[in-house]
Amino acid sequence: MRVLGAAVCAAALAALPAAGRAADAGSPGGIRWPAAQALPTFPTAQRLDVVDLSGRLTDARIMFATLQGLVNRKETRVFFIQNGNEGKRAWIDQLDVPKTEIADPWKLLERYRDEIKGLVVSDPQVPATLAVATTLAGLNDDIVVSPRLVPALTDSYHFPILADLRGRFHSDLDAETWAVDNLWPRTTHRMLVGVAPNDWAARDYPVANRAFVLWPHVGDSAESRLVDRLLRGMPTNAPYLGWFPQTRGSGEVEGVTFLSRHGDYNVATDLFVNLTAFSGVPAAGLDHVIAAPAPPLTNQIYVTLTMSDGDNVQYDQHRMRVAWDDPARGKAPLNWTINPLLADAAPAMFAYYRRTASVNDDLVAGPSGAGYAFVSMFPTDPFRAFAAQTGRYFKRTGMRVAEIHDMVRGVATAAPPQKAGIFMDEAHPLGVESYIRGVRPGPMLVGGVLPTMVKRDVHTVEQAQALLAGLRSEWDGRAPAFVSLYFDGWKMGPKDAAALTGLLGPEYHVVTADQIFALAREAGAFGRI
Repeated sequence: MRVLGAAVCAAALAALPAAGRAADAGSPGGIRWPAAQALPTFPTAQRLDVVDLSGRLTDARIMFATLQGLVNRKETRVFFIQNGNEGKRAWIDQLDVPKTEIADPWKLLERYRDEIKGLVVSDPQVPATLAVATTLAGLNDDIVVSPRLVPALTDSYHFPILADLRGRFHSDLDAETWAVDNLWPRTTHRMLVGVAPNDWAARDYPVANRAFVLWPHVGDSAESRLVDRLLRGMPTNAPYLGWFPQTRGSGEVEGVTFLSRHGDYNVATDLFVNLTAFSGVPAAGLDHVIAAPAPPLTNQIYVTLTMSDGDNVQYDQHRMRVAWDDPARGKAPLNWTINPLLADAAPAMFAYYRRTASVNDDLVAGPSGAGYAFVSMFPTDPFRAFAAQTGRYFKRTGMRVAEIHDMVRGVATAAPPQKAGIFMDEAHPLGVESYIRGVRPGPMLVGGVLPTMVKRDVHTVEQAQALLAGLRSEWDGRAPAFVSLYFDGWKMGPKDAAALTGLLGPEYHVVTADQIFALAREAGAFGRI
């Protein structure tokens, strides 16, 4: 086993910013991050170098992503095209910024040579070294390379190797522990970024922000202790960007639970491409809502249909855009969950959805407002800050409805009364949608204050039709009824909303989320509020 030389390691660490300086005293480069803002704003793009990375090997994409983070930190200039299902040019053609198309991505190394100090070489035998290398690159203005790329970069481009992690660590835990001990004190403490070893997308973001990168198995006791150290060193109500491993007792529920107990939340950025570029393209009209008023209240079954998974910003970039482009969109009312923090992370993307929405498209916040969290697990004071932050982003984006996906020991539940009151007081929603195990779909007042539509998940039109038929058989027709169905956003879309609406009889009326909360209030379905 070859060991990283002590002189090389010492030199790499000596080049890092002094402890705490990068963490909280200010943002790097031209990035602005006001205290009240959830995510940073990058320098306004004046021109973008547009490069097609589709077809490139993963290690080359990782290298270019870290280069993008360095370059866009100072001035937003680089945008990468890739093979997303939404189409290669779906987003770049929507950005009102002058563009220069560059055919060969390697030309970027020549163009931005003076902004790159050197190379950090990862160790393919220890996957966690990619996270360590990415953190080092952000702190030391380097780019991350695999051993395969070293000869070309040292011989042809004459980049020096400033840190070589090959043979330095015996295991992932060894690498992670070293990074927490030596790098965490020097990174920003306002965010953490979880990136899988094989992912190149979103790797530009931690480099640009000098953030700590990890891929934590919170179900593993040794790794969970490291993550606990990190979260205890962060301010509460801070974002963890990325996702979680799905092995060794870890996964979505375990990861979100771990964050929520520390008073932090998840913003799922895995597979989001060009986060540093989108953050540097401002847009207006985020709160420009085109909506129809609620119809007159009659004795009907009012149904609202909501697309799932929009809290995931990579969903907003890829799958949501595919569904949004369905020609059937607008033929039936449909709610689209979306992350309100796109107002920071990708304002032009959020503005596109606002600008192209029909009166039948209602944007609502995914779980649980400003980020993915289990509100039952959140400590009270951090939750108040989270709810207030959600309220601020509601104002910025014109949203008035959120989903709350709360879990206690793996069971979906209603928000506890105290948290329901805080959310209502601080975020001021029209209401929330929640799945609550054992509670029939329909309106209820959680904690005596929070109007809630208990929803049911559906995965096909046939399943939705059968569920509505069952509810219809129990309805006596003497007063209006209200139902919320949650579409599987990865499988369903506007054509399914249109098909289901066409199959329903005259006793049903499909409406948007904003409308159903207005109608249910008018009908007194939430009691006295």
